[in-house]
Amino acid sequence: MSNLYLSIGQLDVPKSQPISCGDGRGGDFQPQDEFSEVFFPTPEHYREFRAGMREQAAASAAPEVPVFTESGSQAAIGAIQALGMNLTKMDCLFYCHETLEQAYMLPSLKIKRQFEMNDCISLMLSQSGSLASLSALRLAESAMRKQPDKLGLLVVADRVEFAELRYQFTGYLRGDSASVMLLSSSAGDYRIVEARKFADGIPLSYPLWKEREYRLAEKLMSDHAQRLLQQAWSIHGRIDYVLCQRLSDAFCRAVEDKCRQTSTVFFVRRQWPDVNLLGNDPYASLRQLEREREIPPGSKLLLLLAGIDFGVGYLVLEK
Repeated sequence: MSNLYLSIGQLDVPKSQPISCGDGRGGDFQPQDEFSEVFFPTPEHYREFRAGMREQAAASAAPEVPVFTESGSQAAIGAIQALGMNLTKMDCLFYCHETLEQAYMLPSLKIKRQFEMNDCISLMLSQSGSLASLSALRLAESAMRKQPDKLGLLVVADRVEFAELRYQFTGYLRGDSASVMLLSSSAGDYRIVEARKFADGIPLSYPLWKEREYRLAEKLMSDHAQRLLQQAWSIHGRIDYVLCQRLSDAFCRAVEDKCRQTSTVFFVRRQWPDVNLLGNDPYASLRQLEREREIPPGSKLLLLLAGIDFGVGYLVLEK
């Protein structure tokens, strides 16, 4: 991907709110929402799953997480409005989400209409864990690489909705966020060097997991991440920074141990270090890195993305 550039235009992480030990959704639980057959085969499975999640609350390192009071797509619209840009000339729109979107209209179409992007090609990507943006960037490269001055908008937005929970056994709590990134075939803050993902997980459906299955999946994702890092170093040589998905303590420690072997800087953000911001997580770390340190031109950064029930992937950027 030598001719596609990325710039983070806006990244919105809402105010943190206390998480209830009872449901793990931070105030968005309705009493009638006791069971969803979309995720759980029987009410008994759902109650057992919630009971397992509840055990983490007392020992959680992050008793508060960022929570949107509106839908993910509405939060994304607010982030786009904050840019103050005229988007009518935008060529492509890629909307990525991991969580559910309870809306009568597709979020990508909603944004397209809101900002009068009449000639824009819009695509929505989901069902990829936290890795949807990697698929979007690969599509963007195919659509934009052969024509100069092409412009694209990458939107990543997540709000944890019922029947999803913010707890993932011993994983970090899941927080809400929305970002807007500008894509260009001619210029930007970072050149996209490579986007790669490896989809793999344990066979058992996630709603049926107990802690044993979570630990097994966590170990599998950690092993995949270490192999992908080794592969990235073999392909791209020096990597100056690794920004890791805050999936869980064990996963992050495994990645940090691998970075230590090659003296690569493993960057940990100061804000929300124990919160998994889902599809935006490494991008939030990148934004904080930009604010804290001067990144010299030519630096290579690897953003490692992971979804516990989907797989891992990375994005290599060059300043």
